[in-house]
Amino acid sequence: MISVEALRGYLDSADLVYSCDEAKGVLVLPFSGAQVSVRLLEEGEAVVIYVPSLLAFDEAVRHRGALLRVMAQLNYRLKIGSFGLDPKDGEISVAHFVPVEDGDLTAAQFLRAVHSIASAAARCGRLLRRVAHRGDGGLSLDELLRRVEKSLPHRRLPSHPEPDPRLSEPPEALRKLFEELAREADQTPPDATDAPSKPEGDDHE
Repeated sequence: MISVEALRGYLDSADLVYSCDEAKGVLVLPFSGAQVSVRLLEEGEAVVIYVPSLLAFDEAVRHRGALLRVMAQLNYRLKIGSFGLDPKDGEISVAHFVPVEDGDLTAAQFLRAVHSIASAAARCGRLLRRVAHRGDGGLSLDELLRRVEKSLPHRRLPSHPEPDPRLSEPPEALRKLFEELAREADQTPPDATDAPSKPEGDDHE
């Protein structure tokens, strides 16, 4: 079992900025590119870490099949978290459910999950939005990831989203995949990214 006070202590020890609604048992962390929410469930016997409203699965989505296919591929690769679609309102989010039960959730476990969900939302959210409106062009997930990364202003995705300059440890989730893709991207001919194609993602946690 875990309490809001314990989770706040973990965040304070990592110098992370957050807001807290103790009555609802919700913590909100503003990362660049994603706002992560943490909610206690079942009177502290479970925790869900999530980023809601990454994308709306509505009439504006032109390539629904491609979007769902890429979501499934990302879910296979991620170790922590998964993308889901709410059939009631079409909201696409990424979340990670942690069953605590009668055990404990350590600071290292909790902070790794928070960083991983923030990273997945920031990186894959961009990928999903592009696929939703442009399709996948028949490209593999690796190629979509590579093209999205190359389209970013600085060509290289950061090792993790930064809510605060004091954040020290990069998330394990997705890091290996993006380091590998970055190396491959540097070896790709310059005109390989000029074709009209698409988007971004992460690693099999």
